[in-house]
Amino acid sequence: MKMNGYLKLFRSDLVALGAVSDREFRYYIMSLGACVWDKRNQLAGTFDARTEQVKQHILPMWSTGKINMTKNALLQRGLYQKTGDARRLRIVDMRNIEHTRGAAENAPQAAEGKVQGRELTFQEREERMRRIRDKLFKKPSALAPE
Repeated sequence: MKMNGYLKLFRSDLVALGAVSDREFRYYIMSLGACVWDKRNQLAGTFDARTEQVKQHILPMWSTGKINMTKNALLQRGLYQKTGDARRLRIVDMRNIEHTRGAAENAPQAAEGKVQGRELTFQEREERMRRIRDKLFKKPSALAPE
């Protein structure tokens, strides 16, 4: 398994991944690095997904069970496709998945909306500060309404 060269990763690809666990993200990034990217090669877009190879060359600290569970979870999510060769998996190009393209394009607006939704009014901020002071000093705050 070769791991040379560089890896180009777009933010839209990360958004398209969705909510994956830490171990799924690590395995996915590892598979991108181990993938054959030469389009002239008949194995282009695939990587050797045998558990023994992954454990020996890429993730030696992981147990074989963890590797298999993670690989199966990513298969179920649709990030990989099975090929004719049982040892290899094909990586799905995230930019070609229609339902993730919309999510990737709208991600900045969605993230901005979440931040804007958290803003507090002046009264809410004052009430929160009063409760924090009461907790810290175990006495009613001078700002408490009478």
